[in-house]
Amino acid sequence: MEEQLIGLNTSLLAMQAGFDVPTEKCFAIAKTNTHEPTDPIPEMWYDSLHDTDQFVSWQPTQSLLQKWLREKHNIFIDIQSQVAKRRLTFAIDIKPASIFKDGYSSYEEALKAGLQEALKLITK
Repeated sequence: MEEQLIGLNTSLLAMQAGFDVPTEKCFAIAKTNTHEPTDPIPEMWYDSLHDTDQFVSWQPTQSLLQKWLREKHNIFIDIQSQVAKRRLTFAIDIKPASIFKDGYSSYEEALKAGLQEALKLITK
């Protein structure tokens, strides 16, 4: 099984939340892009893009980002499987915030939603 990389939206949320662990993959984004975060971009990210019109948003695996949330912010994302009406669904439980949402069709979909919800808690 291959590790899942996070997508652009999750990457931007992670950047706004302070995720600054360099990874092998990243998104190079035009500074004029409409998805540009409102928070300032750390200066270290400009080093490799000196005199360009881009900034870097790291693209970690879902598990690395989940580990970062757990170790740096004490946020735990628990993915639970549920059987309802002969259909397997997944739910996320984010602690200590007590956020619970269900109805996801796959573990990966639930984890993606859980990561995004947890990152939003940090950026509030």
